[in-house]
Amino acid sequence: PYMVWGNPDVVRDFTHSVDMARACFDVVEHYAVCDPINIASGNLVSIGGRVDLILKSAGHNVTPEDDGSKPVTIQYRALDTTKAKEVIGYEPTISFEDGIQETVNWIRAPTRSCLTYRPQTLSNHQIDPIRLLQHCTKIRLRL
Repeated sequence: PYMVWGNPDVVRDFTHSVDMARACFDVVEHYAVCDPINIASGNLVSIGGRVDLILKSAGHNVTPEDDGSKPVTIQYRALDTTKAKEVIGYEPTISFEDGIQETVNWIRAPTRSCLTYRPQTLSNHQIDPIRLLQHCTKIRLRL
């Protein structure tokens, strides 16, 4: 059986790595100060719902079983991204559903490389590594 630890009603917000990377670039380029900004997708769904979607996307016709004896963390975890929208214009672009289907397709591809995985999504960020290092150094010095 496919076992799910804890409570399937736990709610989470999953953010695609490309959205996170884009937000990190934008923060470094436009808001390199010591002031936290929340980055999230804003798409809150239960762990049970996520598991069902993953199994369906992978083509598995399995009914997951919940193991309530396993540890459970915080029941509800979400972030307010209002500041990210105001300061860097952040908007998530990849839904959890699209990210899961894309990952399943990538895993099933006969050849795959992390170097070719979604390269176009960061193409509008032409960041010079030296400039990025300078920004990161400025951030560290302000702490």
